[in-house]
Amino acid sequence: MTHVFSTNWLRMTCTMLTIASGCAASVEDSELDEAASEDVALATEALGAPLNPLPARGGTGGIPTTLQGAMINGINVRSGKFVDNLQLAFYIPSQPDNRFRPGDQTGFVGPVGGDGGSPSGWQFCPDGFAAVGLQGAAGKYVDRIGLICGRVDNPASLFTTPVFGGGGGAPFFDVCGSGGFLSGSDVRSGKFIDQVRGHCVAAN
Repeated sequence: MTHVFSTNWLRMTCTMLTIASGCAASVEDSELDEAASEDVALATEALGAPLNPLPARGGTGGIPTTLQGAMINGINVRSGKFVDNLQLAFYIPSQPDNRFRPGDQTGFVGPVGGDGGSPSGWQFCPDGFAAVGLQGAAGKYVDRIGLICGRVDNPASLFTTPVFGGGGGAPFFDVCGSGGFLSGSDVRSGKFIDQVRGHCVAAN
């Protein structure tokens, strides 16, 4: 399963417009899946070549899914003792320097996981930065998580968002190699986030 933003956007739009236009009745799941596939393709074309993924962190339980974005720049979690739920924000750069500009396409992937825990609220990389990795701790589940951000013109210059979750697990601080950026993550989840494995792409 691949989560992309347009499917959620279309469902939400149709829900709001059902009475006025019959949108929900006219938009079939196949159309939503096609729109989702188009967004994955658009996001992929905007980025460089895939790099080696980050290490898998966490256990092997839960249902596998893929959160596929473009330039990841935000994270939103629900957490308590563990990370319950995960969502990522991204943008598609309009210029080859990978910087975000007003008017660039933005979206989110997810959420996945359970509905427990307390919300963190969205945590974003600063202006001129994008995610280059994931930080946190994990054992059987992902105990806590946050983003590692790097300057788009110098990914080695780092900024970290706050981590949210519990105090257990083995710490990790995983950064994409070769000056790459985070473009999404494989996730295993059920009631909690069981495992994350970040995707990396080369800078343009």
